[in-house]
Amino acid sequence: MGPVISSGRLTFAALALLVAASSLLVAGRDARAEGEGIDVVMHRDKLYDVAIVGNKIWVVGFPGRILFSADAGKTWSGQDGGGGEALFSVHFANESSGWAVGRDGLILATKDGGAHWAPQKSPKDVHLFDLSFLDDKVGWASGFFGSVIGTKDGGATWDLLRYSDVEGEDPSLNGIDFPTPTSGWTVGEFGIVLGDILSRMLGA
Repeated sequence: MGPVISSGRLTFAALALLVAASSLLVAGRDARAEGEGIDVVMHRDKLYDVAIVGNKIWVVGFPGRILFSADAGKTWSGQDGGGGEALFSVHFANESSGWAVGRDGLILATKDGGAHWAPQKSPKDVHLFDLSFLDDKVGWASGFFGSVIGTKDGGATWDLLRYSDVEGEDPSLNGIDFPTPTSGWTVGEFGIVLGDILSRMLGA
């Protein structure tokens, strides 16, 4: 199994794959993308993040767009589950278990590689911009109003770890990464960088 690549850890190759996916979105095209298996993708659609496990690739964006390739980007198909809301980040712990987050606290999870996506309950209805999972159980997400949420059970429950409490400011936290249970960072507006306090809050 190849390495998992998600927000904050994109290699040049991963970025190239994301650009390749974007190139499939032809402006003003109302017909099905010939030979690529992607339904009606208009030129205003935005793609925000990519996750890669081996030869499998997932791309998320607006409006609720989830694109999938099982062959390292040679062919693409759409996956259902995003609805009409923007999805800003996607992460897969392995080929089966993955999550996507987006507007108004939207969290989606899959246990079968994206064949089926199901919503999970966020403790706050704020935009979530990034997420990081150590495995198929422990993960974090960050977003608007300095918010950080965490889970120990694969998203069956999410706890609010932090919300709007930095010197009277409400910075958006745009990126988060935890390489170990006790070492992690989140970054955002106003030059904010938060460290291992987050892992202590989750009790990892």
